[in-house]
Amino acid sequence: MKAEESLLWEKYRETKSTELKEKLIKKYASFVKYIAGRVLLHLPQNIDLDDLIGYGILGLLDAIERFDHTKGVKFETYAYARIKGAIYDGIRESDWIPKNVREELKKLEKKYLYLQQKLGRDPKDDELCEALNITKKKLYELCNIPLTKMLSFTNLVDFDTLKQFIASNDYNPEKFLETSEIKTELGKAIDKLPYKEKMVITLYYYEGLTQKEISKVLNISESRVSQLHAKGILRLRGSLGRKKQLLI
Repeated sequence: MKAEESLLWEKYRETKSTELKEKLIKKYASFVKYIAGRVLLHLPQNIDLDDLIGYGILGLLDAIERFDHTKGVKFETYAYARIKGAIYDGIRESDWIPKNVREELKKLEKKYLYLQQKLGRDPKDDELCEALNITKKKLYELCNIPLTKMLSFTNLVDFDTLKQFIASNDYNPEKFLETSEIKTELGKAIDKLPYKEKMVITLYYYEGLTQKEISKVLNISESRVSQLHAKGILRLRGSLGRKKQLLI
């Protein structure tokens, strides 16, 4: 941490000055906007960037109050997980998914797990569509909706979050072990995906690429990326269905 920045934090800790707090908020506002922008890449078009920034600012305020500059950790490293977590919390609370769509998704998950157990393998698209009496287009549309659980999944597979969690003042060994177990299960499930699906999931959630960017990397159409993403998520939901207590 630079001497000037360290002095700013030291003065704020001593005085709790409103003026200094506002200065810190302005200093890191662009960092909040950056995180919100990256999150927005994976959300539907009806989600507004300004709303995400507003949620992120709440995380920033919390981070400012809890940050200890004497620990030798950069503020951005400490604040990243808190800001991103606040954004996801805000999205969950807004509950933007219509009730009827939620019900359709619950039916999809239940039917997938039922067929998986009955067949002893992942059901094929045709089998799932027939069981649900829906078209493939409808199936892919449902699978591509980033539900609250998938928002949690997105946050969990961000390995930087784990590093920042360890560096924070809230480090707790039991919580760390639980987080590690979640990541292990996710890693195993992703490794079992077919190659192209695994590539799409990895590039989308780990690398933060858009579907358009992934289509260029893999040299396939954007619609094909969407289909692979949908199938990958469906398989993950199925394989992780028995471990929901770790993901919710």
